[in-house]
Amino acid sequence: GFAGMQTDGEILSFAPTLPEEWKGYTFRIIYRGTRFELKVADGKVTLRRLAGNAQTVRIFDEEYATDNDVHVELQQL
Repeated sequence: GFAGMQTDGEILSFAPTLPEEWKGYTFRIIYRGTRFELKVADGKVTLRRLAGNAQTVRIFDEEYATDNDVHVELQQL
């Protein structure tokens, strides 16, 4: 899916990439009643929980709690 988004039914996962022609992108989704915003720009990925309960998410095969914003370096896949 977009930004490498997928789920195994338990954990929402991302493996985003950034095309060379793009400066970045941002989108919002609702997963299991929680609203998230994912931003890819400036060499990093930022996941922010906007509403709902904290959940565990996976970005580039690492798991993170969404109690606070998650910041991860953008990887070249």
